[in-house]
Amino acid sequence: MTTDEGKLEHELPNLQLALQNAFDAKEYEMVINLVDAVYAQPFFKVGGYYPLEIDLLQKALLASERLHDLDRQLEYLARLGTVNRYLGQLDEAVTFHQQAVDLARQLGEKSTEAKQLADLGVSHRHLGHIASAFEYYQMAIDVAQSSGDRETEGVCLSNLGTLYRNKGQYAEAIEVEQRALDIAGELSNLQAKGMRLSKLGVAYRNLGDNDRAIELIEESLAIARELGDRHGEGARLDNLAILHRNVGNVEKAEEYYNAAIEIAKDTSEKRALGIRHSNLATFYLDQGRVLDGIKELEASLTIAREIGDLSGEGIRLSKLGLAHKRLGQLEEAKE
Repeated sequence: MTTDEGKLEHELPNLQLALQNAFDAKEYEMVINLVDAVYAQPFFKVGGYYPLEIDLLQKALLASERLHDLDRQLEYLARLGTVNRYLGQLDEAVTFHQQAVDLARQLGEKSTEAKQLADLGVSHRHLGHIASAFEYYQMAIDVAQSSGDRETEGVCLSNLGTLYRNKGQYAEAIEVEQRALDIAGELSNLQAKGMRLSKLGVAYRNLGDNDRAIELIEESLAIARELGDRHGEGARLDNLAILHRNVGNVEKAEEYYNAAIEIAKDTSEKRALGIRHSNLATFYLDQGRVLDGIKELEASLTIAREIGDLSGEGIRLSKLGLAHKRLGQLEEAKE
């Protein structure tokens, strides 16, 4: 924990009391200033304080509503959608992003409208609503192109790349993701460059070109660390673990899997944590470490149930049954 993080932990009760007092006194501008001051801290943005973020942003949203400040309402709705998605609270994310889309249209904010349409596409993709995700991405691209918003156009192209990859259309995914990467370079957007390098690497992994994939994702990991992006760092470590497993670097793979899990714990990203436990379980089972695999699957199953991920729950139950069968534990397998 850094000095600044420790200071926040120490001062948090006072901050929450100050926020409540300001709200009770109808000092809504003060509420917003307090929230924005905390939210602007770099360590706060990358330190995984997502549950606290939601609490602060909800207070700021209420304050902006009392002030009839539509621009700030739009900002906080968008942020709430993103943070809820990071926490795996996808229905809430969809609600906030849709409200942001509606308000952006009311205000004529084309760039924000496009970004929120893209975020709706991401949330629907995570919910398994692939047709809806395609629809929202295309709507976002159309709005972005009509307003000359190259940044959002790049985001949406990258999101389309993910959908193509999920459908097994890897050549199309690489073509679209490369276009998105070119836009990131054009705009000198280092964070977007890192994300798109990673996604391009995953597409090459899917094609079986592990060496090219490792090269791209290692470059992406270096960018995430340079930016202090813990969310991105965890995702790239997870991908590198899979790649090193694929090429037979067993020790390196296990190291990366565990590092990715620790980051997901630190950042309270439950959906990512569940997936990473499941990935590590698959690795252990492939290595014949069945008991270790069962332990990781049970951790993953618990998280799937906590966040209401019915698809993930079913997959992990099935894997658990197969793992218990390998040990001859037939009763456990039936359960």
